[in-house]
Amino acid sequence: MSTPLSPQSEPPLGPLPAAPIPEVLAEDIRVPLRLTVTRGTLGLELYEPVELGPLSVTALSLSLPGLKFPVDLSGGLARFRNRRGELEHVRFELDLDGLAALLQVRTRDVLTGPDRR
Repeated sequence: MSTPLSPQSEPPLGPLPAAPIPEVLAEDIRVPLRLTVTRGTLGLELYEPVELGPLSVTALSLSLPGLKFPVDLSGGLARFRNRRGELEHVRFELDLDGLAALLQVRTRDVLTGPDRR
């Protein structure tokens, strides 16, 4: 049976500390995307893996439906980065050792505070 907190007791632990949020990948010119044409549909695909901590996006492809041909490609990839597409394929890889290290640090920070090691 739990005991209600009294004014003298310590407050419960708060939420996990906020991790830095990477910039939106679609806005980052370093994201290795390229335009593709498959089955008469324009699309985007990832041509190199992108690492997000212990998680890697190793494959990503999406189609851009509703475009009428001929399509003006003079703006390059930047012209289509903010267009809504349909996900065709995605593959992730998770580095379990990297995840364990990240969770160990996060758990320690929550339980002891970020400065106490």
